[in-house]
Amino acid sequence: GVPLHDLRLLGRADLARNCKGGYVPLSSLISTFLGGVGAPLEVVNLDDCASLTNGALSLFCANGANVRLRDMSVANCRLVTDAGIKLLLKTHGSVIRRLNHNNTSTTYTSLKAVRKRAPNLERYCASHLVGANDSRVAKVVDASGRGWREVDFSCWDNIGGRSVEILARGCPHLTRLNLAYVKGISDGLPALAECAHLRYLNLKNSDDVLDRHLVPVLAGCPLLFTLVLRGCSKLTLESVRALARGAAALEYVDLASCPNIHGEVALGELSRAPNTRRTLKEFAS
Repeated sequence: GVPLHDLRLLGRADLARNCKGGYVPLSSLISTFLGGVGAPLEVVNLDDCASLTNGALSLFCANGANVRLRDMSVANCRLVTDAGIKLLLKTHGSVIRRLNHNNTSTTYTSLKAVRKRAPNLERYCASHLVGANDSRVAKVVDASGRGWREVDFSCWDNIGGRSVEILARGCPHLTRLNLAYVKGISDGLPALAECAHLRYLNLKNSDDVLDRHLVPVLAGCPLLFTLVLRGCSKLTLESVRALARGAAALEYVDLASCPNIHGEVALGELSRAPNTRRTLKEFAS
């Protein structure tokens, strides 16, 4: 009967020992917690619980469960599929604000469920999702993207620059965008210059990105706090100079594995610039 609002069972929660020295299945552990909840459960984090199944997720959707999910995270739970995400959204979609199913066994079917059931999302993380394309991104952003502030579409296949343009123009409050390991999006990157609130941008291993794609972003995003360009092998010192001119809030930049950018030279450019010499705290090259 405790007023529990926030449940976090990370990593090895499914191996919790019971009083006889054995192991409690994750579903039983969840049932025990839900049986003692005295106030609506609003935040659940089950990241890295390897044995988490759709059946265990269904416990948060059962009739009589004292649950009103605003924040749900099941990252790296590979047994979670579209069926589990659809059930969560069918039950809690109208109130959920933050949803993370990074690196689960989900496809564009979950994206469709978000479009239909989650109009109030603010944070949406869905890395490694299979079967997305520009058209499907357009539909979900049109339906629920206006409130999105944080987006993780890293490790997606089959999306291009149009998806980046859709996110930039359809998510006016965007502050965090992770597109690491996404190929073929470079032509859409200049549209991010419209994201005046953007503070975090990860383009790790987007190896087709050129200076001309990135420079407009650096000029249009003065609040940029963290920039990850590791493995963007075609960038040159021109991007570093644009960064020094435009990023007045920059604290962290990662330029490792960028063969055309010498680390000491880049750090010198950033250290001398009036903007970045005051703010830069961490530099990787």
